[in-house]
Amino acid sequence: MEINRFKAYDADEIVTWFTSLEDYVLWGGRTFGWPLEAESIIKRSQEPQVELYTFSESSALSESSALSEPSSNNNHTELIGFMEFQRMSDSELRFCRVAIHPNQRGKGFGQSMIESALNAARQTPDVTTISLAVFQQNIGAKHCYDKAGFQVVDKEPKCKEFNGNTWPLYQMELKLS
Repeated sequence: MEINRFKAYDADEIVTWFTSLEDYVLWGGRTFGWPLEAESIIKRSQEPQVELYTFSESSALSESSALSEPSSNNNHTELIGFMEFQRMSDSELRFCRVAIHPNQRGKGFGQSMIESALNAARQTPDVTTISLAVFQQNIGAKHCYDKAGFQVVDKEPKCKEFNGNTWPLYQMELKLS
């Protein structure tokens, strides 16, 4: 799985992955607004505390850093996934808004994407903990994080409110070795 820095043109494809309000909220909470627009993702990419990444399947992975810029011949690579890295503190990096292209779900790409993201995170100076939150009803994502070694921790928030409904959350962490 190849990981690349998000480019503005990626947003046009990513917005097509979320066709219902429920799918959107399950992925992004209220971060971008509904209906999801490419400009909202582009604006988020310009915030200093976050870095956005895309993931694609590649037969020849870049020999440079896992966080390399895509080369010109990769500009038309089919996106498989998307993720936000948010720096919470000097030692904690949070994986947010993790998404797999709808046509690629259930094929094991989530696990490969998390492994690639963890490898990239290990290259980030001083990071010892990766955290994330996942809604309890997102069973597939929870299973993927369990398999990658994340553990549920007792931290807030434990739920989010959307349109009068309570959505319980798992807060999860992985200690890097």
